[in-house]
Amino acid sequence: TGTSIHLEDQSVVPTAHMGVESLSIDVTDISNQPGGKFPTKLALLSELGGSVTVDGSVAVFPNLLVDLAVAIENLPLAAAHPYIKPLADVSLDSGNLELSGRLQSSPSDPLRFDGKLAILDFLITETDAGSRLGSWGRFSANEIEFSGAGRSLSVTELQLNEAYGDIRIAADGSINLGRVGKSDAPEKAAPASVESEDDTAQPITVTIGKVIIEDAAVDFEDLAVPLPFSAKIADLNGDMSTIATNSREPSAVALEGKVDEFGFVRVSGSITPLEVSRNTDIKVAFQNVAMPKLSAYTIPFAGREIYNGKADLDLGYKVTAIELVGDNKIVLRDLQLGDKVEHPGAMSLPLGLAVALLKDADGNIDIDLPVRGNVDDPEFQIGGVVLKALGSLITKVVASPFALLGNLLGVEASELDHITFLPGRADLTPPEIERAGKLAEALALRPELALELHGVSDSVADALALKAGKLDALIEARVSDAAGGDVGSTVTPDRQAEILEDIFSTLPSATDAPAKLEALRSQFTTASTETEAAVFDQLAYSAELRRQVIELQDIADAELVELANKRSANTRDAITTIASDLVTRIVIGEPETVEPSKDETVRMKVTLRVGSGTD
Repeated sequence: TGTSIHLEDQSVVPTAHMGVESLSIDVTDISNQPGGKFPTKLALLSELGGSVTVDGSVAVFPNLLVDLAVAIENLPLAAAHPYIKPLADVSLDSGNLELSGRLQSSPSDPLRFDGKLAILDFLITETDAGSRLGSWGRFSANEIEFSGAGRSLSVTELQLNEAYGDIRIAADGSINLGRVGKSDAPEKAAPASVESEDDTAQPITVTIGKVIIEDAAVDFEDLAVPLPFSAKIADLNGDMSTIATNSREPSAVALEGKVDEFGFVRVSGSITPLEVSRNTDIKVAFQNVAMPKLSAYTIPFAGREIYNGKADLDLGYKVTAIELVGDNKIVLRDLQLGDKVEHPGAMSLPLGLAVALLKDADGNIDIDLPVRGNVDDPEFQIGGVVLKALGSLITKVVASPFALLGNLLGVEASELDHITFLPGRADLTPPEIERAGKLAEALALRPELALELHGVSDSVADALALKAGKLDALIEARVSDAAGGDVGSTVTPDRQAEILEDIFSTLPSATDAPAKLEALRSQFTTASTETEAAVFDQLAYSAELRRQVIELQDIADAELVELANKRSANTRDAITTIASDLVTRIVIGEPETVEPSKDETVRMKVTLRVGSGTD
């Protein structure tokens, strides 16, 4: 009782110091009788602070039986730092361990523990940079169940309170959390295969029911995108679903927090925490983040400051062992450029013009910036990735010219990139005449642009409408002839049916017409009964006969071509009616066929090109 002990371990650098200020052990009723239990108590006080108490019983014969209540209070973890140093360039600066539970050993289970654990006031820093990597106020593991016989560790819930993390992605794609690992660290033996016949070689199965994060903070910086981004995140709260080493199902992540003063961040996706490179797909969405600080990064490649603006970012990261893949969507709102700044190596980029052209009607700029590459590849250069992203941005402007013009006119791109026609018709309806006027205005604002029109036809909808029109013309001619040229004569249902039957009978493709008409009549005639006479549905009969006669009409390909050409010509005329000087800047191209649309209209795509109509 009252013994003090001081130990040094010089096998590690720095030397490990461990001391016990006070140690007392009390074992009573020691016996060699089978089943005899020795009441056992232990109390330890560390030199660095903290205590360990054990209270329970131990039996030796015929088998070792241990049943002890264990309690650890405020035991400092700093003493473990020398053993971590050889593995990673980190400093374990603070942390206190608390543990309470029941420790047992029996023939059926050589080691079993049930209890809970907490680590308080934890801080770890990066040795070389001296920057904080992570910290937390309290980490707790509730309802721990460990079984040596079952080789399993189960934790009902992990809670992390007031945690802090520093995540930095460098320009080469490396992450600070990966840099601290030492390449010369002692190699660990590979874990035994699950299929091993030796049960003692089986890996321990770890299951964590849920992870809860409360009031956390993160400093996030990504220098691997063309517009490098940094932010301070606070009030981060969320959770992770079940983590299990015996399942390939990743853990679902859901977090949200505050960015700077009025920004917002949301993290979602999936991750395998114990093997990050196996199945990780995380999306980080930032909203309403102030971006004037980006000037430090825009000057080197564009020679221009950023005066003001807000950014929304959807950053999607997939991580493998050697590769960081980012699919990033960035929306810049109310971006205002500052002064031009001379900088060696800056691209000769008309950034002011690009911003003005890219802004939509709401003042937003929408950019997709994929960033990917094998960071272990000697030929991987982040500069090449930047140029590729910038080239993609310029390509987007060229590939979406109507979005550019729509921004200038205050309309959507969909209001400019097509003209819609009714099936079988080449005239422009009032909405399409208005659309033609907007195209005229757009051409007037961009004198170097020309409009290319390819008349279109739909081989299904247009052909059907043309056939119906051809039949109506035949019916009108028959009615006019019978009325002595009076085209306004009324046609009764009976007369309508007679005309359709006559036309049907005269069609070259209609063989054995009388028999077919009789069969068709019978389809719409109800058989007579003893009490009622047969009933003939003449309207239904006429409708079906009309449908069949329409199908039998012959439409030549030339008629569809003619319809397509009329559509492009009428569109040109509608535009030049508004501005006659545009006639030389409208090119009529070869007619094209289009697929049927869901809205039963025929859409003619409008194409922009550079140069006059003769180019």
